[in-house]
Amino acid sequence: MSLTRINTGADSLVALNGLRKINFSLSTALERISSGLRINKAADDPTGVGTLNTAKAQLGGIRAAQMNLEQTYSMLSQADGALASVGEALVKMKELAIKGANDATLTSAQIASLGNEYNDLATLIDNIGANTKFGEKGLLDGTGDLGDATIQVGADSADNMSGLDLIGLGAATALDFEELSGTAATAFVDASEALTELGLVDLAVTQLGALRANVGQYMNLLSNNLEHQMAMEVNVASSVSTIGDADLAAEISNMARDSILAQSATAALMQSNIQSQIVLKLLQ
Repeated sequence: MSLTRINTGADSLVALNGLRKINFSLSTALERISSGLRINKAADDPTGVGTLNTAKAQLGGIRAAQMNLEQTYSMLSQADGALASVGEALVKMKELAIKGANDATLTSAQIASLGNEYNDLATLIDNIGANTKFGEKGLLDGTGDLGDATIQVGADSADNMSGLDLIGLGAATALDFEELSGTAATAFVDASEALTELGLVDLAVTQLGALRANVGQYMNLLSNNLEHQMAMEVNVASSVSTIGDADLAAEISNMARDSILAQSATAALMQSNIQSQIVLKLLQ
């Protein structure tokens, strides 16, 4: 480019455009270093921004599903603990009924005393059924039937479980604890009635075992689903990081390079302006 042609200033424009490009690259590097993100605006990666949003939504859904699983597991743990207490009461009731069925050595008053203690334990079962709740939801009072309930266990709409069969103690289709209710005539007064109650206790023990096994199976299923979601969280979080997070080492290197180039471009721009001033020599 001729030094005697200065009206357009082509040399200065070349240097200026180079400086503008370097400043833009430097600004991008600084933005990524300060935010820690590779994609700060859609223009940074038009294709990647859509993938990133999808991955973030999936990650949020996975974490919400984990909370659902943990809360449901806690609920079942609470129900199982209450059922374990019912089991302990049934063991004592069985012992009392067996003792009361032996009128060979016991008087009527002694059998009636055993019957009253038996009835107290039946009342305890009633109280456990009425007071076992998770938040406001009754678990064992006959109103907490979760047979039609749905548990969302994943990020997608199809990731759900249903049919959780935890029916209250007072439900007619569940355990026959209504026969053992403290409000019913469960206090035996003679050996014959004690023997009848013994049969009811044995039935209740069998049914309680089946219910606790059912609850345990659901707890294991929830635990397995939780482990799966935790593994999914790691994988999806890794994808989000790969797509959206800045490689700080690379960006710092870019910033150092662009800083040097910016200084070089500035010096070149200054030099092009100095060269144009050579024309003034012709006027002297």
